[in-house]
Amino acid sequence: MGIGCARGSYGGMKREWLYWYEEHQQRYLTPSEQVKIAEQQAQAEAQRAEKLAAKLRELNIDPVNSCYNRCKSRCYNSIFAVRALSSQIKD
Repeated sequence: MGIGCARGSYGGMKREWLYWYEEHQQRYLTPSEQVKIAEQQAQAEAQRAEKLAAKLRELNIDPVNSCYNRCKSRCYNSIFAVRALSSQIKD
């Protein structure tokens, strides 16, 4: 771990800043950068979930009231269909 200098924006100010770096010279993210990345990941996951729900609806499977949600132990076919579809949906 070490300290390094890099140009960046923090708190609305663009300038040279001191940042913490890991041993492989990767800069640690600031808290606001971490929040931004988490929000982007959450948005991407929501879009992926919506794509999966749309695919299920195309197959006449209600993603909210499917038998998987009503009775998980008796719906192996739906479980396998959901797994197969989710593996096909890539961002």
